[in-house]
Amino acid sequence: MVLSSGRYRFLAGAWLAILGSVACTERVPTTPSQTTTGSPTPTSPSPTATCAYEIFPTSRIHGPATETGTVTVTAPSGCAWTATSGVSWVAITSGGSGTGSGTVAYAVQANSGEGRTGALTVAGRTFTVDQAVPACRLADIADVSKFSIASGTDGTVRVSGQHVELRATMGQRYAGIVSPCALQGDFDVQVDYALTNWPGGGNYSVGLGTSPRLGGIVRTGFGSYQMYVGPSTLIAQITTNDTRGMLRLVRTSTSIAGYYSSGSDWRKLGETSSGNEPLRFFLELSSPNPSTAPAELIITFDNFRVNSGTPAN
Repeated sequence: MVLSSGRYRFLAGAWLAILGSVACTERVPTTPSQTTTGSPTPTSPSPTATCAYEIFPTSRIHGPATETGTVTVTAPSGCAWTATSGVSWVAITSGGSGTGSGTVAYAVQANSGEGRTGALTVAGRTFTVDQAVPACRLADIADVSKFSIASGTDGTVRVSGQHVELRATMGQRYAGIVSPCALQGDFDVQVDYALTNWPGGGNYSVGLGTSPRLGGIVRTGFGSYQMYVGPSTLIAQITTNDTRGMLRLVRTSTSIAGYYSSGSDWRKLGETSSGNEPLRFFLELSSPNPSTAPAELIITFDNFRVNSGTPAN
């Protein structure tokens, strides 16, 4: 088909108009609309610092004597804390409360018994205190299973629990045991005994004494109780026919006294000056002249007890 020149011009003009309209259209990017009313969303503040506590050290071991110690607290400024003791034998002496970092001081009482463990609460933390046993304890002195064989023993020593058996045959002079440690100051000790095989006559004895030998009480082969001081000084002597009973030594201040009992009452044999030095204790079977002793002597001890006294550490 042939277009006339006039129709051609009309079509060309229409297309140019359409293209011009497309070319002149702008694409404007859209943006989120801004809120124009109300306050802007606030920014979250940084969190407030918390109170965190640390202590150093967290435990300590103390000896048996009276001792002191300190615990260091580390904490942010302004953070409060307290310190308390959970046992009666540990006391807070300073620093029972504080703010920020600080120091707690405490004191441990002397220990005369078993080993023990306690705790302090310091700034919410646990501080553990362990205290050792003393070098010498009442329980050790009263426990004959911990006694040692005495020097010079040539007889037989048998210990079973708290029962002691001492034997001596012809020609044997001595059998004995000695406490592992000593008592100082005033004391009161006693023991039960029995003459298990004790033929009459002969120069021999069974006794409770102190070491160094400052005092003792014995039951002799001649049927008498004797109180002595030093190696041979006789203080008192009472003759009896008892084959069993109790022996007792008591020191008050600087004097030591000896007692015996074959029943319910104690009988005082004598008293002498002993000084105040620490003393150990021994149980013995002895004979100055074993050639005159019977073929076999057997004596037993039971219930050795420390009624009062202070261990010598």
